[in-house]
Amino acid sequence: MEYIKVHIDEMFQKQIFFEYRLIEEDKSNDMVSRAFPFAKLVEKEHKIEELVKGTIIGIYYEQRGRNVVTERQWLDKSEPLDQDTIDYIVSLAKRVCVNMVYDEILKPPTIDEQVEDFIKEFFEEGDSEPLEQKDFLAEFFEELSDDTQDVKNTNTISSQIKNKFENTTLKQKDFLSEFFEQLDDE
Repeated sequence: MEYIKVHIDEMFQKQIFFEYRLIEEDKSNDMVSRAFPFAKLVEKEHKIEELVKGTIIGIYYEQRGRNVVTERQWLDKSEPLDQDTIDYIVSLAKRVCVNMVYDEILKPPTIDEQVEDFIKEFFEEGDSEPLEQKDFLAEFFEELSDDTQDVKNTNTISSQIKNKFENTTLKQKDFLSEFFEQLDDE
């Protein structure tokens, strides 16, 4: 007996999910699950795109022994799958989960692929605007002169505060004698 589940979610997650488990009387096999990005698997299996063309948002198939649930899903309705579609989906699920076909899609991208994707995303040809030329050295010295002016202002304020304290006389107190006086009073 087999458990097979396939869910093509073209609308929400843009993923294709597969589950497969062979159930035998004397042996319990593990569940094998695979989830592929819709766009990547469609590159290898063009028929998947045909299954969800138009306003179809998903395909669902689940087989538990003799119990079978099938749906072609639209936003407002669903209908059972035809036998050709079921045969294709079951065959694909077995190839993906048992024979591990297309596992290379699941591998993380290499450094070269990541760099290539980055370049494609941020440096598309023809989309870039002309670069503005800046004189970074002039900007640096301008900022430096602004900082120097702030330092001069700070020095001026500092000298004003110093002068204020030097010209102010404070009344001196003899704290030690006051302390002994309080002790005597007690």
